[in-house]
Amino acid sequence: FEIELGTDENNREVTLDFDKYGNLLTIGSQFTSQIDLLNSILVKTLATYSPEELRLIVIDGVRGDVIVPNQASHLLTPVIIEPEKAISALKWSVGEIERRSKAENQDNMPKVLILINSFNQITYFSPAEVEDNLYRLIVQGRKYGFYFIIGTDYPNPRTSKLIMANMPTKLVFKPTDKKIARETGVPESIDLNSPNEAILETMYEGKKKITISKVNSKEIYEEIFG
Repeated sequence: FEIELGTDENNREVTLDFDKYGNLLTIGSQFTSQIDLLNSILVKTLATYSPEELRLIVIDGVRGDVIVPNQASHLLTPVIIEPEKAISALKWSVGEIERRSKAENQDNMPKVLILINSFNQITYFSPAEVEDNLYRLIVQGRKYGFYFIIGTDYPNPRTSKLIMANMPTKLVFKPTDKKIARETGVPESIDLNSPNEAILETMYEGKKKITISKVNSKEIYEEIFG
């Protein structure tokens, strides 16, 4: 289960192996191309995998940033805007992992990708509930086919350190100042020159600068869904 992120400095395609890493944290302000990346990931995922292979839960903390047609059969629920519904979706996912853990045969169960945009907005509603359920999912999910992409504009110190410690991959866009760059754990991100550039840091492969892929989401969705 791989997702294309962009190209490296030698113009080679950079993908992330979710079976290996499980989760991705992206950090970028509204002045970067983080939303373009998240939308690109979604549209490519829909175009690559069937609903029988992969299902989606999309939580958008800023209404209208993330684009997915609600008729897409990959979606387990329409795009979630309300924080209370986000908590319900996370609780359902915890229950689904428990159900899968007891199933004798998991071969025919689709993978589930949970994408959260503007994570800080979602956590304001009920930080403890969000973090408790999210931590359980992040720690146990990969074993049972659950994967995460979490996008945030800055690393909130109130976010559980347990969650941050279990995100083995980070993609950091250019921050607005050096203090935020240090807090991301990738201080060299302050030297990026374009909103399309980011630094990918993975637990086993170190850091590399990439240029993210952009696609015309609306055009591709029209081709898929008419």
